[in-house]
Amino acid sequence: MSLIRKPAILHIGNFLSTSGHNQTFIEELSDRFEANQWNVVRTSNMQARFLRLVDMARTCWFRRHDYDLAHITVLSGPAF
Repeated sequence: MSLIRKPAILHIGNFLSTSGHNQTFIEELSDRFEANQWNVVRTSNMQARFLRLVDMARTCWFRRHDYDLAHITVLSGPAF
């Protein structure tokens, strides 16, 4: 048992595989961190772009005490 606490990570990206889209690398990365006992906060699984943006911002703010570092998947254009 390790006495060192692993940092909690906020992963910001498109988590849309549950809606029928292909799984993205950020989902796979999050799954692997969780499999290794890391605490992971994920956002967002909203399909509509505007709602996804709102959900991402809302999660960053309201869960700001639940994570130590953030990983943001940056997309451009219509991929967002």
